[in-house]
Amino acid sequence: MRRDIASGMLAYRPEIDGLRAVSVALVILFHLGVLFIPGGFVGVDVFFVISGYLITGILARELGAGRFSLLSFYDRRICRIFPALLAMLAVVLAAGPFLLMPGDFEATARSAVWAAASASNFFFWFNTGYFDQASDLMPLLHTWSLAVEEQFYLVWPLVIWASFRLSGGRRGVVLVVSLALAAASFGMSLYAVATDGRQAFYSPWSRTWELALGGGLALAPMGLLAKAKRYGNWIAGVGLALIVVSALMLRKDMDFPGWRALPAVIGALCVLAPLQSGRVYSILSTPGAVFIGRISYSLYLWHWPIIVLYRHYNLGMPPGAIDGAAILAASVTASWLSWRFIEQPARHSPFPKFANIGAGLATACAMMLVGAYVVRAGGFPARIPPSTASLMSLDEMWKWDCRQERVMPGWPANSYCILGADWETAKIKGVLTGDSHAEHFAPLLDVAAKEAGISLAFYKACMPLVGTTSIKRVLAQMPTYTHYCTEVSQPLVNYLRGAKDISLVVVAAAWSAYPDSLYRDDPSERSREKALRLMAEGIDELMQTVAAPNRRALIIGDVPIRLGYDLGCIVTEESMIFRRHCAPDMFKTPRAWVRKFQEQAGSVIESVPARSAAASSLMPGQNMCDSDGCSTTLDGEFLYRDAGHLRRNLPLNIRKKLAEKIGLKEALLKAADLPLVSKAE
Repeated sequence: MRRDIASGMLAYRPEIDGLRAVSVALVILFHLGVLFIPGGFVGVDVFFVISGYLITGILARELGAGRFSLLSFYDRRICRIFPALLAMLAVVLAAGPFLLMPGDFEATARSAVWAAASASNFFFWFNTGYFDQASDLMPLLHTWSLAVEEQFYLVWPLVIWASFRLSGGRRGVVLVVSLALAAASFGMSLYAVATDGRQAFYSPWSRTWELALGGGLALAPMGLLAKAKRYGNWIAGVGLALIVVSALMLRKDMDFPGWRALPAVIGALCVLAPLQSGRVYSILSTPGAVFIGRISYSLYLWHWPIIVLYRHYNLGMPPGAIDGAAILAASVTASWLSWRFIEQPARHSPFPKFANIGAGLATACAMMLVGAYVVRAGGFPARIPPSTASLMSLDEMWKWDCRQERVMPGWPANSYCILGADWETAKIKGVLTGDSHAEHFAPLLDVAAKEAGISLAFYKACMPLVGTTSIKRVLAQMPTYTHYCTEVSQPLVNYLRGAKDISLVVVAAAWSAYPDSLYRDDPSERSREKALRLMAEGIDELMQTVAAPNRRALIIGDVPIRLGYDLGCIVTEESMIFRRHCAPDMFKTPRAWVRKFQEQAGSVIESVPARSAAASSLMPGQNMCDSDGCSTTLDGEFLYRDAGHLRRNLPLNIRKKLAEKIGLKEALLKAADLPLVSKAE
């Protein structure tokens, strides 16, 4: 079937729908956790190339025929994108009260506001960090790619139109402009990959090159394409292979996009090149592939919320094989219904262009208002019992008010939290430093240090070995992590060198999370065995860095890791939030699970005193676990914020009991080389 060229539409090519089917299949398999497709996210990059190719082809045809209309272009884009997108947003917000905790519902509604505004990529850019809600539990995370496309559609028609007009309609000039912009964007992508992983992934300027290269193919000279037709099947075959190999070889912990996206992008260009002939095109044009390709937009829209909402129901756990098959069937069914009853009627709207655009924008604004209302309501916390209100969100569970603060000489201008005894009158003064695990111990150290008569100034930094020793760390989302940590940690190092009154340094970190990412010289030679050795060497080096006469150190190990599903069990019985059945043993983490993830790093921490006479170590897990496992509750109070962090908003009586259970006071006194004083005394 061919459409009227004068209307600006390109000749229909069924193999493009087949390529869409491949792309969306890769994305869905990746999202379902299929192990042999670790790089299925490249399906999104293929979609970008397809979009750039089709949109630029339409613009070129319309400009060449003298029928280009910006109003008509935006009318088509809004009718194509908005109806199904806004319907999906409405369903997710409607399901939120029944499946999401208040904090999760508020975060989802906030992302819905940005998605309706075609800007959710910016929301996820700034809200998918280490300490935010897990990105794989955000129902609208996938809308980031739609936002990038929508932002491209706002600017690209103007670029092509201006290039066409200024060049007198010379197609070659427009092609050069497209390729120049692609090159500039690719350069930005490479720079962002090297400096800020989240920016590289979510920002439009580091993704535009993929769409612009698709546009460049649509503008390529027909003579050049005609010469390549005899090799069309081979070119398409190589292209399809590049896409599949990328999906098989890439992993989500790698720097991306940058040069690692090139094979999939080049592969998409090879398949899209209008050389259609041969077996590859026949395979991509089969009825099944074409069907999936036609519903691919709706399939992309609906599959992810279904997966994520199921995971919330399933207490955060990913689906198994049977559940995954059911999710896939539900996704295809919902997508066909969306395509048949929302997409198709909207694309053939009988209403005038102004009416379509106005209705689309008005509905998007209405959706933004609904999302804003949910945000303002805090996700409707009344849905859960008052007894569990302190668990309503990650932010809520991290709240804790420091009792005393002071400006520390030589530290960056700020007020710093003082834990324990009064700083001015304390007999023992010390410093607490480390990453977020130092933060989660702060409320417990506050009560323990106060009982021990010790005062600790809290300096929040990074992984303690990075920036203070020769150890470096690879972090995909933050390629400059080592440099950043050096800058952050240096003021503390300088302070400790001259602070004769600091007799205790307490260090806490997520030790078990680091071994796979540590190196000294060559990051490509990382291994867990080497990293564990480096961790031991780094701690020894750190002890030398902070050493001073009459100064001792305390290294605090990890709390036991917890399984990710027991928080939902606490609220399900007394709330309107649906969760699957919770077995009683879900409130304990098996010892085998803890050993698997923490034993090796824990052994390194436990061995510190044998290597440094001025250092001692505390292993919290030894007192939080018994033969049955490691408990996540104490006197009925749930202790954890997430898999590895304790709650900071624990009631005072629980903080005292937990600090005593862990043995913090005794560890502080031992580290400070003071006699243990009983409570009675």
